[in-house]
Amino acid sequence: MHIRLSFVFTMLLVSLLAVVGCSDPKPGEKEFQTANAKINVFEGEVGFGNTAACTALAKKFAERIKADEKENFEGGEDENTATTKGNFITYCQETASDLLLLVRVPNLDTYGGDVRKELVKLAWAAAVELSADLRKAADKKLNVALRGNLLYGGLASGSASGEPQVEMATSIDTGKFYPLFAAKK
Repeated sequence: MHIRLSFVFTMLLVSLLAVVGCSDPKPGEKEFQTANAKINVFEGEVGFGNTAACTALAKKFAERIKADEKENFEGGEDENTATTKGNFITYCQETASDLLLLVRVPNLDTYGGDVRKELVKLAWAAAVELSADLRKAADKKLNVALRGNLLYGGLASGSASGEPQVEMATSIDTGKFYPLFAAKK
């Protein structure tokens, strides 16, 4: 009951913040919000995407990163897994120039510093390996964004053939993702 009330309160807060910021949405903002909402709560599916290939990639990535995290990190679970059921729920967005993975990470809010950075590196390595077919034809830029309960707290982006640019923050500005949802594939 406590977990369900917490989730309801969180969703009400998100809705209130959306209403307060009632200015005209930026191009791609609504589409991003729709995609982001798909990774809020585990409801039987771990992967989503804007194409069938992206959905398949998101599912493979979600299973892979869950296994990698379990193998490389230790520690107990906490109440934050109630909405994810321990799953790394993933949405994949493909455009002509980019590939973006939005990843809902169980317990990300409890990871800090080097631990979170290592998780971002694990996610990047898995994304590079699993997305090769989707990126190959156009040498697409790869972006992997990790989200906790509400906020994105880790981002790796760049060419899959090199080292990614990594951004770590309490809250990463999601506005940088909007153009990827406004762009036509």
